[in-house]
Amino acid sequence: MAKETTEVKDQPISLTQPPTGYAEWLGELRDRIQNAQQRASLAVNRELVLLYWQIGRDILARQASQRWGAKVIDRLAHDLRNAFPEMKGFSPRNLKYMRAVAEAWPEPEFVQQAAAQLPWFHLCTLIDKLATREARDWYLAKAVEHAWSRNVLVMQIETRLLERQGKAGKFKPKHLGQLGFYLTAIDRQVKADRDNPTIGLLRGFIYELITVTGLSNVPNLFAPHLSRRSSSTGPVLPSSRTA
Repeated sequence: MAKETTEVKDQPISLTQPPTGYAEWLGELRDRIQNAQQRASLAVNRELVLLYWQIGRDILARQASQRWGAKVIDRLAHDLRNAFPEMKGFSPRNLKYMRAVAEAWPEPEFVQQAAAQLPWFHLCTLIDKLATREARDWYLAKAVEHAWSRNVLVMQIETRLLERQGKAGKFKPKHLGQLGFYLTAIDRQVKADRDNPTIGLLRGFIYELITVTGLSNVPNLFAPHLSRRSSSTGPVLPSSRTA
């Protein structure tokens, strides 16, 4: 009996049986800790963005009122890094981003309520990639709404999401005629007798038609498929076939 007791005591804590309800309580604690970490991270980011924006605003104001040249940024970067050697972010390049962000979004209310919800380098990306306030605000709002990473933000800008969504929304009556033409072409050249109605064949493309390319770009989507005749294996099109 003593031997068995010793073996239980020597058992790793991770292998011991927890009391009833312990797993649920542990899960709740994990959620609380993660939420607290996220709130702390957001608070730190907000304060950092506001600080950078204020520095940028001051640089703009002093360069305008006292006609300081561009070299003042290099001097300021040197002095700030000497004063705060443990802090990153005071390079001449980043100080220029601070000035650019303050110039792009001069309203403190907008920075506090919207811009500060994104990490700093998201804002730098918006400055680098976009030329207008309208486009910057649109992508900023989308990045906040969908919690885009910086890489996703860059991809959405480079693939012109704003223009694609705007184009998709501009439906014109003539598109009905274009769509009808391609439905007829699919019926004649692609759809097999065993296929469901043509609208089933198009279901896989609906998202692209509406949200990505716009109905006026139907030819670009279907041209590769229309050049192939229906065969025994069937065309490479998303479809719902009958059994």
